[in-house]
Amino acid sequence: MSAKSLPVPISASLSSMWRSLHVLRCRPSLFIYSSSSLPNLGPYPHRSSFRMANPHRGTPSSSKPFSTAASFSSPSRTSGRGSGRGSGRRGRGADGASDRIDALGRLLTRILRHMASELNLNIRNDGYVRVRDLLKLNMTTFAKVPLRSHSVEDIKEAVKRDNKQRFSLLEEDGELLIRANQGHTIVTINSESLLKPILSADEAPVCVHGTYRRNLESILQFGLKRMTRLHVHFSSGLPTDGEVISGMRRDVNLLIYLDVEKALQEGMKLFISDNKVILTEGFDGVVPVRYFKKIETWPASSNASSSPPSSIGVNYGQVADNLPSPPDVIPLLRSFGAARVKLYDADPAVLRAFAGTGVELIIGLPDRCVPRLIAPSAALAWVKTNLQPYLPATRIAAVTVGNEVLSGNDSVLIRSLLPAMQSLHSALVALGLDHQVAVTTAHSLAVLAVSYPPSASAFRRELLPYVAPLMAFLAKTGSPFLINAYPYFAYKADPKRVDLDYALFEPNAGVVDPGSGLRYGNMLHAQVDAVRAAILAAGGGKAVEVVVSETGWPSAGDDDEAGATAENARRYNGNLMRMVAARKGTPSSPGAPLQVYVFALFNENLKPGPSSERHYGLFKPDGTPAYDFLAANSSATVSSSSTGGNTAESPSPATEASSTGYYTISSATGMKPLRWFATVVVNVVMVAVTFQFCGVLGYLD
Repeated sequence: MSAKSLPVPISASLSSMWRSLHVLRCRPSLFIYSSSSLPNLGPYPHRSSFRMANPHRGTPSSSKPFSTAASFSSPSRTSGRGSGRGSGRRGRGADGASDRIDALGRLLTRILRHMASELNLNIRNDGYVRVRDLLKLNMTTFAKVPLRSHSVEDIKEAVKRDNKQRFSLLEEDGELLIRANQGHTIVTINSESLLKPILSADEAPVCVHGTYRRNLESILQFGLKRMTRLHVHFSSGLPTDGEVISGMRRDVNLLIYLDVEKALQEGMKLFISDNKVILTEGFDGVVPVRYFKKIETWPASSNASSSPPSSIGVNYGQVADNLPSPPDVIPLLRSFGAARVKLYDADPAVLRAFAGTGVELIIGLPDRCVPRLIAPSAALAWVKTNLQPYLPATRIAAVTVGNEVLSGNDSVLIRSLLPAMQSLHSALVALGLDHQVAVTTAHSLAVLAVSYPPSASAFRRELLPYVAPLMAFLAKTGSPFLINAYPYFAYKADPKRVDLDYALFEPNAGVVDPGSGLRYGNMLHAQVDAVRAAILAAGGGKAVEVVVSETGWPSAGDDDEAGATAENARRYNGNLMRMVAARKGTPSSPGAPLQVYVFALFNENLKPGPSSERHYGLFKPDGTPAYDFLAANSSATVSSSSTGGNTAESPSPATEASSTGYYTISSATGMKPLRWFATVVVNVVMVAVTFQFCGVLGYLD
């Protein structure tokens, strides 16, 4: 499906303003794993694990079920809804009556899977509710038709049309009941009442979960998680199998096969629904990696849009008046293996340019738009305008809501952040896009109160009322925690005490964390692990992935900007790229390759602030390298070593070297540059925000 342009024109001045985009690390174009090789696999990069589908229930023996048979065809949709939940559910009809019934079916799915309890419907533990109770609800379908105006015959027609057989009808004592067969988040649903248990591997010769390559790193680290739903979903076959009608999206590019025999032998409960979806709660909501039989790409012969292994990410800022057009940027990204891009807005020109390229985008919602999207209607309109029309031709993996909001001084913005994220996520759920688009936000290291040693790190106390629920949201939705980390600022603030080699990933004595005994060979790893420790201390748990959303080193600066040279930028970014390509983890998470976005793709001549702000680019505006970072990327030695204990000698004196080197990212170090750094960041962001736009948001203005 091709992306379609938005009807509202974007002026040239707006489209050239503050935009930064990241390219996340790439993945292999084709990989097939067997269970015997899985223990040796290193996780592949990208966002946290996706959300899984849910269960449905068995029919009481006294009940008379209605047939819900339907074809497996997946007609195209002119609305461009992409491949999210329900994308293949119903084709657009040729008349208004067809659209009316399709919209009714979509609303029934939401109510029966997710909303029945909150709407005070009497839902049984097998998922059935009375049709007459449904028709009393004061709700409106997506076709703007009141639910009360529909009839029982309309509901029967919606069930009949659903080509994935998501519903079952049941008549008991003259009463018509309906349920969703799977996909529930309602906790009162009972698996044994809803579903048929699988007792033998012979009953499920094929049990496969379809997902996306971008999720593989998180899956290999944490397993398959049910997320907010009751079950992890598996299909009983592939989409090309004529008998398979549900359980897998059509656009998946990665297949994970379950070892059913091993799972049953070790006590995992498996069920099958009426529409042949295999479901399990796993163990505590997770299917561990040890039960994976094999992992392979899908389709097996296709590698057209896959990413090269372990690519670096990059910020593509556009605060300039002399940059190449978005289509001309794509060859530059490919020249150094970048395949994921993060935008700070939803510029239609960029979204159109990246359609069909395989480049994965993260788009941004500017700070000034955050309070407006608390309203569910505004969030839904934003998604419909800025995301839905471009999917799936343009690969959009996430939306970042605001930038460094919690370290700013706007109390209204801080209070609005999580509600806006929740509304945006709910809009994605309503449109069936939540599986492919995550919702998150980026943070400055100034959110930390204590940063040294990393193992003792903690968030600022006054931020905990906002951080704790944010962590719960990220864990629940499988979204990453984004952190902007710049060793350059630490060196610039105190060049006499900060070891330049330690900041540049060059060989050095390293620093040992006295609390954990872990040795750090570079500053960035120490900063990331400080964030991880703070997340754990705030109750976020290990399930929240940490991603470095910005890091970089300027190639030039003012006289008082120590270290801002082309040589240092070459060493920092070149060594960083080599570390990412080597799939290096941090000392506290050595098995999880660190996902990193370099700042930035271009030198941007309109950025405010010191001279360094205009010299972070890997490339000049004419497309030539700002310095030879590609040669640096192929050099030999990078200090990214880590150990599980104090096996390396600490600098002398150890405490002094460590405390200055962790490194001006919190007031706990007793150093003033942090306050300077936070002020500069806030000022720059606030200046930039005045030029940002909320995608196409005329309805909000």
